[in-house]
This record gives sequence, C-alpha cells and structure tokens, in this order.
Amino acid sequence: MGVIKGTFRCICCTVCIVVLLIGAGVAAFILWARAPTVDISNLRLDSSKTFTGLTLSATSFNAFLLVTVKVYNPNFVTAKFDSIGVQMYNPTYNTGLTPFAEGLLNTGSKIVFNAHDTTTLDFPITMSYSATTDKNKAFLTYLLTQCATKQNLDAVIKVNGSFTVIAWSVSPSYTTSASYPCPFGNVGL
Repeated sequence: MGVIKGTFRCICCTVCIVVLLIGAGVAAFILWARAPTVDISNLRLDSSKTFTGLTLSATSFNAFLLVTVKVYNPNFVTAKFDSIGVQMYNPTYNTGLTPFAEGLLNTGSKIVFNAHDTTTLDFPITMSYSATTDKNKAFLTYLLTQCATKQNLDAVIKVNGSFTVIAWSVSPSYTTSASYPCPFGNVGL
C-alpha cells in the first residue's frame, strides 16, 4: 500500500509541475512585450490654437504644431497609456541640450493601443524659441535657411510614455531621428 501511495504522489507532483511549466510558458508567450513600430510624420501648424498657429514677440515665438504618430502594437495584450510626452531636439539649438519643441498628450482618460492594431494620433507639440536660449542665433538661422530654401528640418525625437499592461506600470522611451518639411509653409517667418 505504501508503494502505491508513493507512486501516486510522484505522478501527481510530476503532472502539477508539467502543468505549471506549460502555464508559465503560455503566460510568458502572451505577456512577452515586443517593441511597437512607431512612425512619426506630417509635422504641420495647428491653426486651431491661433489663426496662423504662431504667437510672436520681439525676442521669441511659439509655434503650435501637430505631428502624426502611428503606432503598431505587435503584442497580444492591449496597452493603455496614461500620458505620452514628445521632445524634439536639434544640435543647433543650445547644442542639442534643450528641446526646441515638446508636447504632452494627457487626455484624462487612457490612450489605448489595441493588440495587433495600428493607432494614429495627432500629437500637439509647441515649438518655443527664445533668443536668450539661442545666444548666437544658430537655431534661428538654421530654421530660416531651411524654410526659405524648402529643405527639411532635422530633429532627434524622444517619446516618453507611462502606461499599464494588465496591472504593471511601465514607463518606456523611444528615440529616433527624423527629417520634416518646414511646417511654416505659406505663413513664413
């Protein structure tokens, strides 16, 4: 009788371990986060803020811009962001240490990226120029030259987010380089 109990106990433990390992494997496959595909394009003036999308003063200006962000979520789990921030840098603006444009998308409700789906956002950003930050006017010269000659503006873009997957809070960041046509088009500077 003792041998049968021992054998039964051994079989039960083996089955339980195999079930746990299979469950852990399935959970790891489903929850293993893969990096999303992010496409940032179509930098343009946001004329809903002001008539031209610009505010000017003697030594500074603000340009209210929109950028289209397309995100493909390759994961099996929907990601729900609390907020997303974007910062754009250019080496001619304070040697690339200060962002020349930034924005925060915080709608008050979750920003949802469904599993195996592409989500498109029009992201509001503000380009803030100040002569006190750009002491030698390098960025202003760069901006005017690129726009006057209809050449693209180069930027390093950093995207930071705060989201929850199931019950875990995650704060990923994404950095890319991009080149955009001058968003000032017919307005001019």
